[in-house]
Amino acid sequence: MRGLAALLLLLAGIPPAAAADPVEAARALLRAGRTREAAVAWEAAADAAADDATAARWLRAGAYAAWRSRDFGRADRLLDAALARGGDDPVARASVGYYRGLVLTDVGAWRRAEAALTAAAPAAQASPALALGIAEARAWLAQEQGRPDDAVTHLLAADPPEGAWHHHATSLGWALLNVAADAGQPAAEARAWLDFAVGAAEDAGDAVVLATAHANLAWACLLDGDLPASAAHITEVRDLQTEYDEVFLDLVDGDRLLALADAPAAEARFAAAEARARRTIPGDSEGGWRGRFGLCRARGTLDDCYAALAELERLGTGTALKGGRGSFFASRRALLAWTLDHEPDAARAFTAADGARARVLRALQARVRLDALTPAQAAGWQTRQAALWAAREALEAHLARADLVAGSARTRWRATAAARQAAHDRALAAAFEYLDDVAPLTAPAGADAAALAAALQPDEALLALTRHHAGWLAFFVADGRVERAAVGDDPLAPFAARLAGRHHLYVVPGGHPAAPGLHRAQLADRTVSYLPYAGLLLRPPPSGAGALVIADARRDLPASAAASARIAQRLGARLLQGDAATRAAVLAALPGPGLIHFAGHGQLVADDPWAAWLALAQDDRLALPDVLTRPVEADLVVLSGCETGPDAALGAEAIGLPAAFLAAGAATVIASDRPVPDAATARLFEAFYQGEGPPAARLRAAALALDDATGAHFRVWGRR
Repeated sequence: MRGLAALLLLLAGIPPAAAADPVEAARALLRAGRTREAAVAWEAAADAAADDATAARWLRAGAYAAWRSRDFGRADRLLDAALARGGDDPVARASVGYYRGLVLTDVGAWRRAEAALTAAAPAAQASPALALGIAEARAWLAQEQGRPDDAVTHLLAADPPEGAWHHHATSLGWALLNVAADAGQPAAEARAWLDFAVGAAEDAGDAVVLATAHANLAWACLLDGDLPASAAHITEVRDLQTEYDEVFLDLVDGDRLLALADAPAAEARFAAAEARARRTIPGDSEGGWRGRFGLCRARGTLDDCYAALAELERLGTGTALKGGRGSFFASRRALLAWTLDHEPDAARAFTAADGARARVLRALQARVRLDALTPAQAAGWQTRQAALWAAREALEAHLARADLVAGSARTRWRATAAARQAAHDRALAAAFEYLDDVAPLTAPAGADAAALAAALQPDEALLALTRHHAGWLAFFVADGRVERAAVGDDPLAPFAARLAGRHHLYVVPGGHPAAPGLHRAQLADRTVSYLPYAGLLLRPPPSGAGALVIADARRDLPASAAASARIAQRLGARLLQGDAATRAAVLAALPGPGLIHFAGHGQLVADDPWAAWLALAQDDRLALPDVLTRPVEADLVVLSGCETGPDAALGAEAIGLPAAFLAAGAATVIASDRPVPDAATARLFEAFYQGEGPPAARLRAAALALDDATGAHFRVWGRR
């Protein structure tokens, strides 16, 4: 959404005729791309401003420049100052909230970003440009979270002011293009908006937006198989001689050449993209892994694919430094599909597939953990970020002078480049060592096939399903080995002989439509539990002690309230019931207990399962990010209520509350995927706690003892 960056200049509230020297200096620095220095100059302009309203405008402009330079600590400080100087002007305060939302989106504090943008939206209606900016920012946030349809919804609801249509059409075309790429559908609607954007940008004389529209059209034409048009749009971008992202152009051109079966030329383009990505954004680049993916296809080698997958893992847990680029979700799936297509070893293919599933949950936890930092921890993180970006700018500035260095000075230049690269790498390591220390990732990596096969008990097996371009691929792990097969409607059919003697089956559903029904059939004499990915089975068991019962927070489930009191007494548990079950009390109590029982309402959000929540007292909620950012040491978490867990057929890039609890450290979670009756649910779990054995066996026994189907609506996630 590069149109968003250009639009921000219009939204800064700076009159073109302003004549103050510090202001002109700041503008000149910004035009020259020297954004860090521009931020300092805007702050100086604010210090010299004649009144608070003007100072607040310059401070917002400085925050924008700091955001552009990715100096998020400075941006946050300047926004605080702008808020203090802006007084009670609602539009000025909304502008601060808007910029704050952009900063929080880029550092990965998604929940706070959404809150800032939502709070700013009502007052922004008084300023059409600001209202449009907020709509575009919310679209960018949705895209970062992997919700391209929501991004389109936000943009379609916007009402662009005169003079902003070329920005808006480019953004909308880009969002529609992401939807098309994600779904593997034609990009006709995206192309129509982008064609309109080209004409509007030409009329406005805006070369930056024009280049962006042409670049996205190059991608859209490539997706539609219109290779000559794709090449023409790439040429248009390069002829404009703007500072458009050459990495993106090289990647699109490489794919075009690959489609023309010109592998040597495609390889050259992908190699150029990868080298440019590493030179311009060292150590943290989407372009890097996409370049490696292109190289593996051009060369027909698996080594580049595995290198790309490893880089995606590093990028996924380091996205606090660079956006996750939801635009490339389809490319990530394509990378895995290519690897699975060409890997003859079933164990290596399984390991690659499980790593890809794990990365989704680990990357989400990496992003939302920033929301849980204390002020002191956040300040420590910002300090290390500032050091990292200073090291990065020094490195980039030195690399940019490569063409100016005479032959006699090349040796010294290379030595300085190596020293600055090393300084950058140390700063990057220091930043994430600090973050991992104060907010460690608790979600483990994907499973190594050999380690998983050795860890399974003799009476256990694992079925992992993966969507493939030709249908469905299944991996079956048992007896110390991995078997792979294409599957149809019955994912167990190819493995029927190997199921003999298995009393428990772990299922990684991967989106297969038959997966939800496996636990209801119970596979004759076997129990079933589900896993977001198999690597969770290799984590050491949790070490919590005691029990916590959270019950009837909304005071409308009398049977569950009474049963929960009896369950708490039986377990010797701490009971948070009714008005005592506040969000603050629950968050404080989550770490530590070895058993957590929740009896209350849950909520699933259609097509957005990671936005699920549990109802608490005072109309509050326990949301998925709350769970992901708190360490959980429970051996068992029971979510006894309506819609507390997602349908197991959800794809690999969708998670819910059970996955969040497992990622946070729980071993086993029991949850329902639909509304369930209060009285029957209360009876089910009183019987469950009276039983013996592993949770899956106890749930099955309790369900069989009831006269209705309530027990079939609950599913076990994690260990048996």
